[in-house]
Amino acid sequence: MIAIGENAYATYGIGAKGLMDPLIDGVIEPNSEYPVISFKENGEYLDEEVITFEGVGEYEINLYEQGKLYLGFNTDFNKEIADKYPEAELEFVNFVGKPAFNKWGVFYLYADEDNKYVYEMVDGVISKVDATWDESMGAYRFAAKRFDTFITSDVELDLSAQGTTEGGDKPNPGTGR
Repeated sequence: MIAIGENAYATYGIGAKGLMDPLIDGVIEPNSEYPVISFKENGEYLDEEVITFEGVGEYEINLYEQGKLYLGFNTDFNKEIADKYPEAELEFVNFVGKPAFNKWGVFYLYADEDNKYVYEMVDGVISKVDATWDESMGAYRFAAKRFDTFITSDVELDLSAQGTTEGGDKPNPGTGR
């Protein structure tokens, strides 16, 4: 959900040109029915806002001059990744449109405090996220600009064993010499 003014209108829709719908109580909720969001109110760009992804987290961002984004998400379990880490209790938040914002914002990822490690998977590469626990939000807090897949784990994952390293750098392949 994105909280904006009471008399605001949002442009959204899949395959729809300028589908206008009045906001109810000043809220836009990215969901499977309306996952494409335009960040304008009465034709003007929004500034500092909070986007709430129901049951998943919140994102604080300056939306000035931000174009439309597909913000649809799911919490589907990724068996392929889970099979690589059988000792870990993993939870996934997948942004299928891989939205990239113009500016950095602060993401609050709701999680059980026992899931002490936060990772992101971008284009199949897993990297550790520099996240801190925010007691007041009941969430891990970290800077983000692009959303792909966020992963929480109760144990630290050995990223080098899967061909990735901390920070998401891929190891150099051998030259064959």
